[in-house]
Amino acid sequence: MLRAPAKTLPRPASTGALSRPSDARFRNPHFVSFMAGTNRTRMRADVLSAVLRSRALVKRALRFTLLGGGFWVVFESARAISIF
Repeated sequence: MLRAPAKTLPRPASTGALSRPSDARFRNPHFVSFMAGTNRTRMRADVLSAVLRSRALVKRALRFTLLGGGFWVVFESARAISIF
């Protein structure tokens, strides 16, 4: 009977091993130790920003191509209808 009101109240944040500090990238400590143990080098910031810029450029080019193709279809359809 006493558990019902307690369940409606918000629970405090966990202070166990799985709680995440604000500056941590990964939540699970086992995964953090795995990442540290594999000795994987991080990607340099300039390479990462270049990759992100190139992805954005490819997305813009794809959108521009699709938009241009759509306008071309509409234009050619209008020309075909005007001929008949």
